Amino acid sequence: MKRLLLPLLLLLPLCPTVAEEPALLFRDPEELRAMRREWASPNPPARISRLLKTADALLTQEPALITDKMRAPASGDKQDYYSIGIYWWPNPITKGKPYIHRDGYYNPESARYDRVKLETFSRETLDLALAGAVTGRRDYFERARRGLHAWLVDPRTRMHPHLRYAQSWPGWMDGTPTGILEGVSFARSVPDAVILMRQAGALPDDEYEAIRTWVTELLRWLEESEAGKSIAAADNNHGCWYDVQRATYLLFLGRDEEARTMLTEVGPRRIGRQIAADGSQPAELKRTKAFDYSLYNLRAMMTLCDLGERVGVDLWAYTGPKGGSLRKALDFLTPYALGKETWPYAQLKGIAPKGLVPLLYKAAPKYRDAGYDAIAHDIEDPPKAEEAPSPAPSPVPAAAVPLE
Repeated sequence: MKRLLLPLLLLLPLCPTVAEEPALLFRDPEELRAMRREWASPNPPARISRLLKTADALLTQEPALITDKMRAPASGDKQDYYSIGIYWWPNPITKGKPYIHRDGYYNPESARYDRVKLETFSRETLDLALAGAVTGRRDYFERARRGLHAWLVDPRTRMHPHLRYAQSWPGWMDGTPTGILEGVSFARSVPDAVILMRQAGALPDDEYEAIRTWVTELLRWLEESEAGKSIAAADNNHGCWYDVQRATYLLFLGRDEEARTMLTEVGPRRIGRQIAADGSQPAELKRTKAFDYSLYNLRAMMTLCDLGERVGVDLWAYTGPKGGSLRKALDFLTPYALGKETWPYAQLKGIAPKGLVPLLYKAAPKYRDAGYDAIAHDIEDPPKAEEAPSPAPSPVPAAAVPLE
């Protein structure tokens, strides 16, 4: 009887409190309320069906572990995160090491290491936590808890809280500062998942404190390691995505004053330095995928804007001493995405205009400018040829998310 009782208990709803939504870092509480209403409706929309289908499938799977790797990093410890740079390839002369750099050309070998595992764990944990928060089902939360325990708590399987061996260059370096960017998927997913689970009473005190300790150690490494200091000093997307992670962990740990101080500095340190008066981002225009990297950096800056709002820092309105601003950066990219002008910088395989759409939708309410919504719609659904002022370039598949 007891064996039958436990699975049944896991299916019982937790009856989450709707009146007091948790203060999430990257998600609007009103959106969570809307998802609950949609789930309770007679015909839930596709996004709810997709979420629950994904969560149901994960219930029959155990989380992949960081220790499940064929090759350990230079430390010899499989609990150390390990990956190779996505643009580094085997040397054609030696048929192997030392690898050579081909900027913009993604090496599929890089997907065999820990980057994909960390991204998958992060995405799955958030999906399960959201499914649990929407439906109140304990089994979703329990599966998410097992993943968190394996990755962040269990001393036998947990990932050591650093990225020392991320984006190594085989034959050159055992890890590089740019590897820190691979922590973004974790930062944007796992803290919110933990907050949802904690609010629902689905995460025991001891495990919650162990996770907080793990995040504290990771944050300390980001702030004090040579790799962290190096990437923090970068005047391009590297520095911005570093800031996203640092601010996220400070807010997650309740260190709001420290977060407010660093986010206040984002205006002059990032926006002011990296966006020119015409809205261009000179450091990103040097890349072989200049359009992609301009989007990538702008996305990081807008993420910092979202985090700034949590502590009363308005970065959306910031204008640097040279005249650069987020709005100008968005306006700089718009005519190219609409096909009204030809992109004059390097861009392997051509630009993918739809990458700008979510940024336009995000900016519209911030600047109270419905024109951005209209532009986004035109990019998603271009006018017919006879209505267009000039033909738009043929769309191409979106490039792999830049990580270097």
